[in-house]
Amino acid sequence: MQIVIFGASASLAQPIIKYFKNKFKIYLISASSVKEKGSNIKLISLKNYSFVNIKNAVSQIPKKNTVFLFLNGSYDDQPFYKISNKKIQEIIKINLTLPLLATKTVLNFNISNKNKFIYFSSSRALKGDLGIAVYSATKTALNGLVRSFTQEYSNLDQEFYLFSLGLFKGGMESKLTEKVRKKLIDQTPNKKNVNKNDLIKTLKLILNSSALTGSTIKLDNGYS
Repeated sequence: MQIVIFGASASLAQPIIKYFKNKFKIYLISASSVKEKGSNIKLISLKNYSFVNIKNAVSQIPKKNTVFLFLNGSYDDQPFYKISNKKIQEIIKINLTLPLLATKTVLNFNISNKNKFIYFSSSRALKGDLGIAVYSATKTALNGLVRSFTQEYSNLDQEFYLFSLGLFKGGMESKLTEKVRKKLIDQTPNKKNVNKNDLIKTLKLILNSSALTGSTIKLDNGYS
């Protein structure tokens, strides 16, 4: 088995790489700089997430059983009525178009092997909240994607999962205002960030079992 991480510059990619790099070959696909190095790590840098670049990146990955993680994310930086058309297109492209095109490419290249596709969403996005209309629309769409793909491709030994995340320290959490962060924590029963070790434990479960395929798995400390 091998692991492929799209959006490898994301903060949540770091603990994943650190834990699994001595266990599996890891391919890091990113349009941004990535510092992680190691004998089991191969970086595939992209100029942008065009279909041609995605196809070329996937073609460099050996055809064998593979876990694909989609950690890429972009979010609203202004109220919806002020946000630029360019930013809206960027959010849709990074959050939704990229996972769709990458999944299509993988299925064409590697459908004869067992693949696990894990898409990352947000419990805040799935619930809906102020100021994240476009982000919420794209991340919510991944839920339907997982359900449909599971129905279509399970008989070909392809598995699909959606991780619905709460607040993790760093990354997008660090860009929230203190007011928004406090509001989100107040809606979380244990009043704290999700531990990154819990993400690793959940990934280990997925790697060793197929029973949860098609599921939205909440890693959000009970956020509601």
